[in-house]
Amino acid sequence: MLEAIAAIEAGHEAPAPRASDDPRIRVRGPCRQADRAIEWQHDTTVEVLRKIDSADGMPGLIDSLFWQDVRLFDAHEAHGISGEPGTVVRSATVRWPGRPSTARSGSAASGVSRRRA
Repeated sequence: MLEAIAAIEAGHEAPAPRASDDPRIRVRGPCRQADRAIEWQHDTTVEVLRKIDSADGMPGLIDSLFWQDVRLFDAHEAHGISGEPGTVVRSATVRWPGRPSTARSGSAASGVSRRRA
């Protein structure tokens, strides 16, 4: 960006726009909630974290817990919890200040590492 500002200040001409068929141009559509849905039985911890990070902040990644829609965000990999992928587990060893110790097994989002990629 600084180079672009310096070029403008120096009076250099703006580069010509690229043609729409230029192979260096990649157009990506919007990433919708359905595109990043977590497959709890198959996604690795890395994949789960990547999907949640893609929606981190607002609005968060939509998933369900106890048949209720929830939004997942601010996910971190945790250690010391295990269980069948997709089940809800409880651990006295993994705690975050101000957060419950209930976690969904199989996801880094819930503080559970299912398998490494």
